[in-house]
Amino acid sequence: MSSRSLRPRHGAVSVVACLLVLAACAGMTDRETAENTAQVGSADQSTPADAVPCSAWSDAVVANSGAMTLNARTVIDSYDSSSGPYGGSNIGSGVLVQAAKSITNNGAIVRGLLQPNTPGGFSVVPVPANAIKLPLGSSSPGSININTAADSITLAPGNYVAANINVNFPGAIKIAPAGQVRIWVTGNLNLGGNENLNGTPRNLAFLVTSSSFVNVNSGGALYGMIYAPTSSVSVNSAIFGSIIGSGVNFVNSGASLHFDRGAACSQVSTTPGGTGLAPLPKPPGQVGCYIGTLNGWLQVQCKDPKAILGSGFQSLDVSADGLATVPPVGSPTIPLVYGQVESTLLTGTEASTGAVTGNLWGAQLNTNWFTCPSPYPGTCWVQFGIPTDGSTGHTAVCIETWQGGTAAWTDQNFCVGADGVQQTVGGGVSLDVTTRVGPLQAGDFSNLAAYAYTSGGNALIGAVAQFSWVSSQDVQPTSETALPNRIPGLYAVVTPDQYGLANSWTNLTGGFMGAYNRAVASFSNAEVVQRYAVSNCQDDVSAAGPTCPSKTALSASDVQYQTNRTSAEKNNLLLVPAPIVSFPNRNLAVTEQVSSTSDAGSGTGACLASFSNHIYLKDNEGDNGGTPSNSGGVPFWESPDIFVVPHGVPAPTVNDTPADVALTGGAPYDVYLRIHNDFGCTSVPGPISVYIDAADPNLGFANWQGVTSNAAAGMYNSYGTGTIVNAFSSAIIGPFAWTPGAGGHKCLLAAISGPNETPPAVSATAPVLPPAYSSNQIAQRNVQIDSECSYSITNTTTTSANLLLGVSMTPATPAPGAAGGPSVSFVFGDAGGAWAALWNGTPGLSSVTNDGTKTTIVLGASYVALPVVPLAGGQSPSVQIIINPPASGVLPTVNVSAMLTDPETGSVLQQNGGSCTATQQVIPQ
Repeated sequence: MSSRSLRPRHGAVSVVACLLVLAACAGMTDRETAENTAQVGSADQSTPADAVPCSAWSDAVVANSGAMTLNARTVIDSYDSSSGPYGGSNIGSGVLVQAAKSITNNGAIVRGLLQPNTPGGFSVVPVPANAIKLPLGSSSPGSININTAADSITLAPGNYVAANINVNFPGAIKIAPAGQVRIWVTGNLNLGGNENLNGTPRNLAFLVTSSSFVNVNSGGALYGMIYAPTSSVSVNSAIFGSIIGSGVNFVNSGASLHFDRGAACSQVSTTPGGTGLAPLPKPPGQVGCYIGTLNGWLQVQCKDPKAILGSGFQSLDVSADGLATVPPVGSPTIPLVYGQVESTLLTGTEASTGAVTGNLWGAQLNTNWFTCPSPYPGTCWVQFGIPTDGSTGHTAVCIETWQGGTAAWTDQNFCVGADGVQQTVGGGVSLDVTTRVGPLQAGDFSNLAAYAYTSGGNALIGAVAQFSWVSSQDVQPTSETALPNRIPGLYAVVTPDQYGLANSWTNLTGGFMGAYNRAVASFSNAEVVQRYAVSNCQDDVSAAGPTCPSKTALSASDVQYQTNRTSAEKNNLLLVPAPIVSFPNRNLAVTEQVSSTSDAGSGTGACLASFSNHIYLKDNEGDNGGTPSNSGGVPFWESPDIFVVPHGVPAPTVNDTPADVALTGGAPYDVYLRIHNDFGCTSVPGPISVYIDAADPNLGFANWQGVTSNAAAGMYNSYGTGTIVNAFSSAIIGPFAWTPGAGGHKCLLAAISGPNETPPAVSATAPVLPPAYSSNQIAQRNVQIDSECSYSITNTTTTSANLLLGVSMTPATPAPGAAGGPSVSFVFGDAGGAWAALWNGTPGLSSVTNDGTKTTIVLGASYVALPVVPLAGGQSPSVQIIINPPASGVLPTVNVSAMLTDPETGSVLQQNGGSCTATQQVIPQ
């Protein structure tokens, strides 16, 4: 072991009670959390955050927890306030009327969709501290009574609060100058007269925090929103905007609701952007070793790492990656309970060399040394690792706890592995998994998260790891597994926290290194990006995660980036930019670094001249630009870089997160893309090539409707001039106009390429983007047109093939059909019942019926592997998912995976899938 390192090779986030920040970081910008915010093709139109939830602006009327009654002479339709007043050609359809319970229609005209038995999920928005008391000048919220024109009030944009509000015609509430007015009402709300007359509905919202009745009386009109999720709302007049109530009643006096499409939310999440690290599920609450599935963790046998990696394994060596930090005198140490290290090889190759020969590399997440608690003498240390032997294709996921006293160091290994040895998980299911043979390749990634937590009164240490070098058999349907919903490369290990890590963890380092025994991971002509996150609050692992007010808020005073000091296992990478630490919330700190080999031999990291600038789209939040970023080629439908917003609303920014929404057929939308520049030292100029297509999410991605003008013809569009995106930065491009037709479940596919790149292959017929799962220049995102959760499964070949369908539900408990569980059924186009005959008696199905044209299956378990059925060439049966959620609890998500295989060889020809929630809203996998 060398005593010092001449150059930094990879870094750490260290928690220290220190008043100093690294001087080299001053003025730097973290490229994931404070990226270049230049808008390409649109101006910066950011507005203050709206207190009203984004999704509340998306529906015309919602009965949040109760029923809805629509009586005669009621009209519910839409218009666009940005196109002028309601009437004439500015009268539209496409509205959504939703209720948690029944919707009774006694003759109302609804130009849109009625969606009963679908809870809204909206909650009361608390009154902000800065709300101005009404009546104006009051020391506490009082009652507003407006009965005459002389009583009318005018409010400037801002937040207000009143105990009660009563308005009668000809009284009015006016807004001047134009802007957003939000009025909280803690008691009763009775509206007559005119509120924001002929104004923009988005500018006025009444937020009721009580469970009192809300009345919209006859005479006058409201241009705005009523947001009263715990109050019953009765409507007797005209509303231009939208309504959220616990229950809603439109009475016979001629009530109407004209939903303003122009006021619809941009569908950009109002929560802060992610940390940039791909989220991993929390480890189980009991000691053991686990394999990950869409339905949760399956327990397998723990193993000795020598059984996984061979007799040459001598354990992960003692490493000084993370040195225990010492706070200033009198200052307490801030202990960590969570850490994550994610590494991606963007370009280049790897062939390990060192004390042990062969393709040996691994990913490590290391803690500091700390003084062992009584009765253990000496110093303790914990390592979380993913050691790999590329010669055999064996990988282990391990936790090693070390304790050194007067005698030699001792360690305890807890490992789960992919070594080709059958793993029994119960229920007659066995897994036989081997990872890929060979070295790291461009696009490979590892994602390793460590937890110190308590479950059932027991102090535990948990590791969750996912890596990309899985073998093909881990994703193909074979006799080795009856569980097609396994997540490739996902493992967890849980051990006792015997040495008290939760009280002593102050330092985190890691990344790609030699696997063990002082090996060196040697890269050639390579760039690697590594991201780090630490938290001192259990479960606060993302920007939107729950924080701990009782814990010390992390800041630049006590969290700093720290370069690697000495290490037994190493790599030959050199730091390019100097990282800084950012704080997505009070208990979470993150940083990022890019490292490279130096092809000039200068001893410093460099942007490699041998690689031109490269732009890419993310498959998921943690995608670093690797090819592919998804383990084993499993498809993603969750790109955070595809935004669909109502036409005319402000464009998203690079720090926004797209919301998952149901779209309205026939309504105009704008599509934006967020693109990233990662490989070169300079900006990417225009023109760039852009292709966006709405495809049927069937097995062949058949073209459904082009978004960019040439997509339907299988051609790219040129976009932009000048600088499109700076080096190591991101930018928004668009808008691209799109008016979807009514079509159910669809998939937006987007592809891009820079001026010096070869665009991914596209076509005017299925599949429209053949390399959809293997190119980092392509991203996908599920969308739902109107409310029906349905799509097609098409065999785009000319010959018969075998179709394997896997169905799973999240959360897995309570299971479908169980007490408190949902009711889940699938309806397949199956004329003659051939599929029904093959599926009868399948474990996990409560019933299988066929009426001569369609087969209905009802789930009785949280995951079901349906027996293989034939699918003729060109055949395209429809699939509809019907979900009746439980009376209480989390709304379930139903996932479907579909694989088309060659009947003779068993090889995968095509694969895809999707998911729906109980609200009939498509969400990402």
